[in-house]
Amino acid sequence: MDRRCLLKGAAAGLALSPFSRGWAAAPPMGLRDQIMGIGWYVVFSRPSLIDGMTSFYGSTLGLPLLMTMRGPVQNKNYFWCGEDIVLDLAHHALEVPLDPREADPTTARQIPIFRTDDLAALVAQLAAQGATILPPRSTLHGDEAFVVDPMGRLIGYRQRPAESSFPPDIEARRRLRRGEAFNPGCAAMPAHLQELGWVRLSVADPAAARRFYGDLLGLGDLGREGTADRFDLGDNSVLEIAPGGVARPAPAEQRASEAVTILRVVDFPTVRARLEAMGQPLPYKIYDMAMGGFTYIADGEGNLLGLADRKPPAAYIAKEPARAEDLEARRRWVEAMAARR
Repeated sequence: MDRRCLLKGAAAGLALSPFSRGWAAAPPMGLRDQIMGIGWYVVFSRPSLIDGMTSFYGSTLGLPLLMTMRGPVQNKNYFWCGEDIVLDLAHHALEVPLDPREADPTTARQIPIFRTDDLAALVAQLAAQGATILPPRSTLHGDEAFVVDPMGRLIGYRQRPAESSFPPDIEARRRLRRGEAFNPGCAAMPAHLQELGWVRLSVADPAAARRFYGDLLGLGDLGREGTADRFDLGDNSVLEIAPGGVARPAPAEQRASEAVTILRVVDFPTVRARLEAMGQPLPYKIYDMAMGGFTYIADGEGNLLGLADRKPPAAYIAKEPARAEDLEARRRWVEAMAARR
């Protein structure tokens, strides 16, 4: 195991914050308050492509490596996605053919989109590394480009208008000016690449998707831009729901998905109890591990969504150190809750 930014307790500056000294906070009032932000974006890779996929996300895209795990059960690479988000490259996907619609930005079931402050410069960097890049385009959402990974899926990059008054854009500009980053000891993000800013879903029934993500999960409504509905995923990340997709059956297990967004929640047992009380099925395995609990749920069109928490460091097994992104995510959530109230 190669972990380049594990912190033993609160360290490397986090201990200076009063929010990092204790994990207690005012009890959350609703499911929305339980959602802290995107914790992990999981990309499933066929085992036969382990070397190519690892090289693509690390060398071609330039995402800093956080951890490598190799073994009969866990076969993963963890990369930093900016702020407190981790890309989990899991090399144990089922050998399911990729739907050809995944190669089209207008019909792909799910696309992670990174925020950039200079798309042209970033595209030039990616081209120099040998990336396969679809022609950049200007849209209502900003200037965009998409890169194709070795499995044939798309990774997006978006530069928003400098004058945008959309609150996440204002906050992103503030963070960029301040040079904020949580992970001392890790390599920096590539130039002009800030963070995983959006997860875009193409759906067949936008109204049903709004009910699932807005009414059931309680994600904050950020308004519509063009034909896309926008919801707050927490900590300045946005869920973008657009028409044009095709409903598909939910996979029998998560490894049959192209990718899964896992939301970081405050307390998994509380979230589980609330979902069950609202009649939301929890059909996938529920894990209770040393570091926290998690499971997956599916929306009405077969998109999986993970829900996971991290236990306080005092509750970890003795050999398990606290991870920097977990501490930083908790600190940000405490601050956000204090500001909201």
